[in-house]
Amino acid sequence: MTAVLCVAGTSIAGATASQAAASTASSVSVSHGESALGAVSGSVVPAALKLTLGEKNAIKAAKAYLASGAFSKLGLAAQLKYEGYTSKQTKTALKKVGRTKVWKREARESATSYLKSGAFSKKSLSKQLAYEKFTRAQVKHAIGHVSSEKVWKREAVQSATAYLDIFAFSRQALADQLAYEGFTKPQIDYALGKVGY
Repeated sequence: MTAVLCVAGTSIAGATASQAAASTASSVSVSHGESALGAVSGSVVPAALKLTLGEKNAIKAAKAYLASGAFSKLGLAAQLKYEGYTSKQTKTALKKVGRTKVWKREARESATSYLKSGAFSKKSLSKQLAYEKFTRAQVKHAIGHVSSEKVWKREAVQSATAYLDIFAFSRQALADQLAYEGFTKPQIDYALGKVGY
């Protein structure tokens, strides 16, 4: 008489009844939720959780970039791909380092950095952050973090001063230029008064 031998989910057709009984007696007891392989050899790391060397290095690179500068998710992805990492390695790295709060933090840091290095209106800073591939929600969050009328008036004064250092603008020409930069009329009038117009 032949029997079907089933051990740890694997059937072997053609086994004799005595072979089936012997195998059953020597089989390993498997607890609920544990694979047979895990019961025999201990804890087994699923293949999906094992990172390749390329993925590990992509994660290290992503962390280093975020520690040294402000990147949007898409901006960081582009940088990693530029460095030669594959789409899969880049995706793994972004998943590892990226959370919603991370990208909001990066947007805040980017906005703050731009305000320290140049003169921006609220409108022009929003456009710059969008150009850096931050999402609309992240841009709004960052602008809200740095924004106040005092800040934008200060930026308008800095912009007006910088233009006058280079060009001989009339009052109207300077006002038009500041309007083009996205400053509001109250901010422009404040800046013109501060530079002597």
